[in-house]
Order: sequence, then C-alpha cells, then structure tokens
Amino acid sequence: MENVTHTPKYEVVFFDLYGTLIDIRTDEQCDAAWQALYDAACELGAQYDSVEALRERFKKLEAREMVHQSNHAIVRNGWDEFDVLPVYRSLLMNRSDEAERLLALPQAAQKAAWAFRQGSTSMIRLYPGALEMIEKLQESGIVVALLSNAQSC
Repeated sequence: MENVTHTPKYEVVFFDLYGTLIDIRTDEQCDAAWQALYDAACELGAQYDSVEALRERFKKLEAREMVHQSNHAIVRNGWDEFDVLPVYRSLLMNRSDEAERLLALPQAAQKAAWAFRQGSTSMIRLYPGALEMIEKLQESGIVVALLSNAQSC
C-alpha cells in the first residue's frame, strides 16, 4: 500500500460551547439563583431588605438597561444579547465605603454576576466524546476555535 499524506479538508473548526460541547442546565428564575445573588450582594456590602426586594430592583434595572442599550445601537438585530453587567453594577451602587475599599465596584459586579450564574446552574458537563473529538481534530492539524455568546461576566 502506498503511503499517502492527507491534507485536511478544513483548516479551522469553530464550536459553540453551550449546547454543542457543553451540556448545561440553567434557570434564572429559580430561588437558588436569587438567593445566591442576595448572599453575594450582602457579602459585597449592598443593603437589601430581602431576596424579593433585590429581585424586584434587578428586574427594574434590567428593563432600564435593555432600553438604554437598544437606544444606543448596542442591541439592534434581535440576535444580540444585551450586556447584563451594568445591571449588576447598578444593583451594587448602594454599597458602603468600606465595601468599596475592599473590592472596587467593577470587580464586585463581576463577583455578583458569577454568584448568580452559579446559583442558576443545576448541571454543567462536557458532552461524551467532546474532548476526545477536539484532541483528534488538533492532532490532525486542524485549528479548533471555541466560541460562546454567553455573557462575559
């Protein structure tokens, strides 16, 4: 049998992470998500009377931010997701000076957003064979690009 070198048909393969390589289940309406955000906000120095008070404030800030971003052409074509990080920053604006000295608002907002995501995630795992497939593609000389349209925070 003749030794033939094979040139890959493709040079690059792009994968979306969630729902393609990663199986994830989230529920942003679940009590655990809002409790996690409330706990994080309190730890970060924000004052809210209850989980429900924080949730109502978040919803108002979210609606305002969606309108703001759509008015500024940040979200136009119906496919883009608005950036939710400003909502978390606004949610934490009532923090004490002491809390601000310990952790600046941008980092505090990131931490609050991460707490909410963790609280809303009931399951996250690689699909079976995903890692092996990526390794085989890379071994064959194909560049693998992993993409996500998830919120950066």
